[in-house]
Amino acid sequence: MICHDNKEFLWHVKAEIQIFLQSLHLSIHPNKCKIFTTKDGVPFLGLIVARDWRRLKRESILRFKKRLKQFQKQYRNRNEDWQHIHQSIQAWIGHAKHADTKKLRELIFEDVVFKRDS
Repeated sequence: MICHDNKEFLWHVKAEIQIFLQSLHLSIHPNKCKIFTTKDGVPFLGLIVARDWRRLKRESILRFKKRLKQFQKQYRNRNEDWQHIHQSIQAWIGHAKHADTKKLRELIFEDVVFKRDS
């Protein structure tokens, strides 16, 4: 990923990269190389990355909330052990920490309770 505020500069860099790759008999995939303005942010690894902020994609948040409910149900019904659930949650938290998500994480987990049926 190359970030810059000037689109002209980015088009120039892309052309230079294409020339270099041609010498290696490689090419850039035409649909996967995109140029965005940095103020809007750029999608990258499940995040939207801008110069001054990083956010999780909405789909990622919704998918995790759904998974968290599944974990609660599995734990309640004794279909999944705590260690596996805990590791999965910690992995997501580790990913989420790469974005500006402190308040989001607090909101997601404030009402989450794992308890087993008797």
